[in-house]
Amino acid sequence: MQHATRLLAEWRVAAGLLFCLKRMVPFYESQGWQVVNQPVLIEQPDGEINSPLEVMVLPLGGRPWPDGRVKLDSFPW
Repeated sequence: MQHATRLLAEWRVAAGLLFCLKRMVPFYESQGWQVVNQPVLIEQPDGEINSPLEVMVLPLGGRPWPDGRVKLDSFPW
């Protein structure tokens, strides 16, 4: 995770986003990731749904993650 975080910083992205099992949240929190507490909408073959997995974000560049719903206009990877 430290290597991935360094790459994200080198690429100058605003934030990293990941999907994980609930039991993995403490590990990612220990690495600086934060749970997204708003609905995260993802595409599925039958339409849009709320993510069944926990979604976490790693804000970069000194800006906090904004409040509000997250809508991914794609299938989750």
